[in-house]
Amino acid sequence: PGETELLVKLQEGAELAVKVPGNAKPGDKLIFTQDPETGRWAVRLGAATSTAPEPALAASTGFERVVRAIQSVGGFVSSKLRYAKATDLGILGIVATQPVVMHEELMRIPKACFLTEDYVNLAAPALYEAVATVPVLAACRAGLVSETRTAAFLALLLGEALERLKDASEVEIDGSVTALWRCHCDLLLDQDFTDHPYWAAIHDDD
Repeated sequence: PGETELLVKLQEGAELAVKVPGNAKPGDKLIFTQDPETGRWAVRLGAATSTAPEPALAASTGFERVVRAIQSVGGFVSSKLRYAKATDLGILGIVATQPVVMHEELMRIPKACFLTEDYVNLAAPALYEAVATVPVLAACRAGLVSETRTAAFLALLLGEALERLKDASEVEIDGSVTALWRCHCDLLLDQDFTDHPYWAAIHDDD
């Protein structure tokens, strides 16, 4: 703004060079008017209009339980965040429902809560060892065993989440990292990844 020049093509084939106003903001419109007597053009800013859909808040209380679990392990989640459907993909995610200022902290997850190979070894040592015995993994690229361990552990947690859904039971939020991950997997049961770009890419190379 204030420096960039735009070249606007007029209906009669002429071109108009216009400098973007210095007070322009992303999404603003430039409105052109022509004086019928002098033929001179004037430009002014029009207010930005958002085309993004309003987030559709999810009715599930699962996100509230995830927030409680994060807080129980020393993390932080801003009250501005909600679990909502904010894109045309139909995928639920975390969105801000209030204005966010620069450098404002919205979420803080302790490093100890990250899903790593070391954590899998701590939480599910039998699974950790079993993955290493799969013959096909030995011939694959380095790092695949580690990725498979975390993926297998996540699959285990999702299986437990399905059982809780059938039993109408809930995770006890006891301040442990495992309870946090279990609450997260409960939340994932609300998701439908049918239209997710990554899933679509598996079936369509283009």
